[in-house]
Amino acid sequence: MIIKRIKLHNIRSYRDEDIELKNGTLLFEGDIGSGKTSLLMAIEFALFGTTEGGFYDKILRKGANEGFAEIAFVHEGDEYIIYRSLKKKGKGIRGDESYVLTPKGKKILSPSEIKSYILGLMGVRVSVKKRKSLPIITYAIYTPQETMKNILGGGDEERMEVIRRIFKLDDYKIARDNTNIIKNNIKVEVKSLERRREDLENIKREIENLNNDIISLEKEIKRLLNEKNIEERKLKDMEKNMEEWEKKRKRYIELTKREENLKTLLNKFMDDIKKDKNDLKDIEKKRERAKEIEADARRYESITKEIEKMKEDIEKLHELEKELRGNTIKINIIKEKSNKLKNWKNEIKEKYKRIDELKEYLKGRDKIENDFDEANRKLQFLFGAIEHNKKKMEELENERKEYESLGAVCPKCKRPLTKEHKEKLIREVEEKIEEIRGNINKISAKIKKIEEERENLKEKIDDFNRKENILAGLSKEYSMLKKRIEEEEEEIRAGGDIEGKIEKEKEEIEKLKIVEKEYLSLEKERKRLEKIWREYIRLSSSVEELSKIKSRIEEENNKIKEFEGNILDIEGKIKSLNFSEEEYKKVEEEYRRIREKLSGIETGIRDKKNYLEEKRDEMKIKEEEKIKIERDIEWGEKLSIFNSWIEEKFIPSLEDIERSALMSINEQFRVLFERWFNELLGESDYDATIDEDFKPVVRYEKYDMSISTLSGGERTSVALAYRLALNSMIKRALGLKTNILILDEPTDGFSKDQLYKLKDILAKMETDQIIIVSHEKELENIADSIYLVEKKNGLSKVKVI
Repeated sequence: MIIKRIKLHNIRSYRDEDIELKNGTLLFEGDIGSGKTSLLMAIEFALFGTTEGGFYDKILRKGANEGFAEIAFVHEGDEYIIYRSLKKKGKGIRGDESYVLTPKGKKILSPSEIKSYILGLMGVRVSVKKRKSLPIITYAIYTPQETMKNILGGGDEERMEVIRRIFKLDDYKIARDNTNIIKNNIKVEVKSLERRREDLENIKREIENLNNDIISLEKEIKRLLNEKNIEERKLKDMEKNMEEWEKKRKRYIELTKREENLKTLLNKFMDDIKKDKNDLKDIEKKRERAKEIEADARRYESITKEIEKMKEDIEKLHELEKELRGNTIKINIIKEKSNKLKNWKNEIKEKYKRIDELKEYLKGRDKIENDFDEANRKLQFLFGAIEHNKKKMEELENERKEYESLGAVCPKCKRPLTKEHKEKLIREVEEKIEEIRGNINKISAKIKKIEEERENLKEKIDDFNRKENILAGLSKEYSMLKKRIEEEEEEIRAGGDIEGKIEKEKEEIEKLKIVEKEYLSLEKERKRLEKIWREYIRLSSSVEELSKIKSRIEEENNKIKEFEGNILDIEGKIKSLNFSEEEYKKVEEEYRRIREKLSGIETGIRDKKNYLEEKRDEMKIKEEEKIKIERDIEWGEKLSIFNSWIEEKFIPSLEDIERSALMSINEQFRVLFERWFNELLGESDYDATIDEDFKPVVRYEKYDMSISTLSGGERTSVALAYRLALNSMIKRALGLKTNILILDEPTDGFSKDQLYKLKDILAKMETDQIIIVSHEKELENIADSIYLVEKKNGLSKVKVI
């Protein structure tokens, strides 16, 4: 996510403000109370809303009845706009219209739905009801520095609660709860399998009944096949007669359609010839007007040629004036460039070193991309398996509904249907459904695991993409800087010749000024005649069409005669064809009757064969079910043993894994925190680390110190290092798709040396857009763009400097 524009109306000290933002490091500077914090509140309000009581009263401008905040941003190459508005209603202020403009159109959303939509773009799925999740996400984008200091100074339990929620360690408790549910389900399934023994005798009786049904169906199919042969012979004789009528009817339709088309074309040519005759009269009038204004048009062309000849001198005059101004400026800036040249040479060495480092890192890209493609192929196969099982389940659901609707007699075997037998049929289908549902759950678990692996691989690929973008940018900067150095060196060498050129340029300019006066006089007359000349050109062009229109009228008359003859010829052919639609319908109706009777017989045969196949399949299923019952009993015994393992081994192992995961996160966090702290302070007598409760610990000569005893700059270093470490860890843990970081007064109490180091630290964050809000002007040296925030007469304004 990269913010491109902030638009505010009646938001705190802003009445109407529209701010365009760029990439890179952006500094919003201004005096205390100028309106800097209001901008951050507006960004937070637009993106995430708020649950803070009385917030709307704080953010809506005093005395205003309505207001809004609008944020435009780019995410993964697509542009989005978020709009939230406020309105006074009665004595209170409430949220009014809110929506998101997406690449696919406008989405009207509630305030809480907008928050979930934005988090979804970042790659985080959060229910609108889970309000505690929002502060965790904003830690990765924006947290006021004072708020971070409060987090660091809070209790261990409060801090650990935030850490557990951030890094999803609560999932282990969910896993234990889900395991207990599985354990209870297994117990139920074991009891169900024990009841299967009593079904064996019933299956044997059903197989005997199915054998009798199969014999009866085979006799009925043989009878229908004999009847089919008789009707097929009748149909074959009828098809020859029908074919002759079809050919005659097709020819009749072709001739009729051709006649209609020719009549349509005939009418069109008659309309065209009428229009062309009207155009001919109009052109005769235009030719008379062209003769009247021809002399002025020729004068315009003559003046234009003279002006074209003088343009070269005028252009030379302007070039000399421009060159004179440029040479004068060059004399003043050549001295300044000599000083800059040395700094540029040092800078190009640093860029060359960084380019080599990035090229080495990108060598591992091919393997990661191959792993990602393999994960996609596995997912495609598993999704196909899910669809196959769902289709089977749907068929079984229909079969169960059919059994539930059966009456006292079985529609298949025509025998009495007892309640027990009906319930047994339904139970058998339900057991099959449960078995397929279990298969779907297993496949879904595999899909979830592979999707998690794929997301990790995508994160690595995204990192490679970011590194490639950085490498491309650095390479471009390196080339441009190298070229700039060469140009500056050449320009400095050539500086000595500029003063002599200036005197010669002044002499030549005076001569060309005389030519310029004559040029302006002719240009004035040319403009007076231009309208007349344009009219003459337009009329001349129309007159040229005269001969074309006459020729076209002659062609159109010939075409009309040709179409009239063709129409008479087609009318004769239609009459000689002697086709009757009524006779055709009679023959077609008899043909259709025979086909429908044959189709009915074939349908009866097909239905009987399908029913026969169903009976055979049913017998096969019954025979297989006997084997399955014995396997189910054996499976129940294995499930019982597996349930004991879950209770005694698996659940305790989850608790051990949770403790191990927390230690791993703590170690990664500690490394990041120590890195940023050491880079901020540089060579210092202080050491800083993170204890097991994620609390920062500062030591001086091996003694622990209270953070409150540190200087302002040192306390700010601790808070900022913790903030940057938390930012990196949250993005990694949640897989956030955002390249923005917002820092509020991050350098309170910093020395000049620390401010200088901050630029290198921000570059290492590899974030496309960093927004810094501060009242310290020293930060201008590290910013790519500077925005000055000023307040006059109670109104805040932002301008780029």
